[in-house]
Amino acid sequence: MNKVVHFAVAAIVAGAAFSSVGPTEAQTLTLRFNNFLPLTHWMNQKKILPWGKMVEDATQGRVKVELTASTLCPPAQQFECVRDGIADAALGIHGYSPGQFDVTRVIEIPGIEKTADAMGVALWRVQKKYLEAAGEHKGVELITMWVQPPGILLTAKEPVAKIEDFKGQTLRVPTPAIVEVAKRFGATPVMEPATKVHELMSKGVVDGAFFNTDAWESYHLQKFVRALTEIEGGFYSSSLYLVVNEKSWAKISPADRAKIMDCCSGEKMAAMFGKAWEEMVANARVNMVKDGVKIGIIQGAERDRMFKAMAFLQEDWIKLAASRGIDGKAAIQTLLDEQDKYIASIKKTN
Repeated sequence: MNKVVHFAVAAIVAGAAFSSVGPTEAQTLTLRFNNFLPLTHWMNQKKILPWGKMVEDATQGRVKVELTASTLCPPAQQFECVRDGIADAALGIHGYSPGQFDVTRVIEIPGIEKTADAMGVALWRVQKKYLEAAGEHKGVELITMWVQPPGILLTAKEPVAKIEDFKGQTLRVPTPAIVEVAKRFGATPVMEPATKVHELMSKGVVDGAFFNTDAWESYHLQKFVRALTEIEGGFYSSSLYLVVNEKSWAKISPADRAKIMDCCSGEKMAAMFGKAWEEMVANARVNMVKDGVKIGIIQGAERDRMFKAMAFLQEDWIKLAASRGIDGKAAIQTLLDEQDKYIASIKKTN
C-alpha cells in the first residue's frame, strides 16, 4: 500500500462504523473518516492524515483513524453523514449547506481575513464565546473548525479589474454569500462543490471560479485557468468543520477523549490546518506566475468600491445574528480583534 493511503483506507462496509478491530486488539477503536476528496488530495495528506496520526499517538494507539476509499455521502451532507452514524467522522464545508450554518457563516463576510491560521483561531474563539449557543453543530462532537485563505477568482482568459468586468460571466461559487455577490456584480452563479470545478471548467460551463489559488494545481485546472484575480482581504472566505459521531465519541474512554481534545482540537488545529493551506496557496501562486498565468490585483478606489457593494452581507448577518439572540457587531469585532491578537503573538515568538 503506498504511503498516501497507509492507515488511511477503510473498506466501505455497511453496518456499524465504529468497532473493535480484533480480539487481540480489544482496546483499539477505529474511527472511519468519510472522505469525499481524492485520496491523494493535499488536504488528506497535510491535514487529515496528520490529524489521525496525532490522535493515534495521543491515545497510544487505542484510537485510530481510517479514511474511506470513496465517499459514503455527497460533499454537502458530511454533517448528516456523521450525525446519523453512516461514518464516525468527517470534514465538511459550512457554506455547502445553505440555511444550516447561517450563524457560523460570519466568516464569509468579504474583506476581513488576513491569514487563514489567524482567522481560524479567531473563529474558534468567537464560536466558543458567541456562536455555540445557536446550536448549529448540535448532534455531533465538534472537534475543530478552520478557515480557507482569502478567496480569489480564477478565470479562463483575463483577470477582472472592476465590477463591470463580472457582467455576463458565468462563475462557479462555493457559498450562498458569494452567490449574492455574483448576482449583484452581474454574473451568473453556479453553486457547486470543489470536486466539480474541473468538469465545469473543462466543458466550458463556467468562465471562472471563486476558489483558492491552490485549486489551480490540486484540481488540475492548469489547462483551463489562465488568469488570477486577487483582492486584499479576499472576495469571500469559507469555514470547514471536523466532527465525530456522538455515539462513536462516547465509546472512547474519558481519558482518551481528554487527550484528543488537548492535542488535536480547537484553535490548535485551526492554526495548523490554516497554516498548511496558506503554504499551499503561496506555492501554487509561484507556479502560476512561472507558467505565465495573468495576475490581476484589485486595490485602491476599486477595492473600496467592491467592498462597499458587498457591505450588505455584513449587514444581513448582523440582523440574522440578532434574530438568534447574538450580538452580531460584538461578534464581528471580536473576530477582528482575535485575528490581530494571534498575528501579533506569532510575530512576537518569531
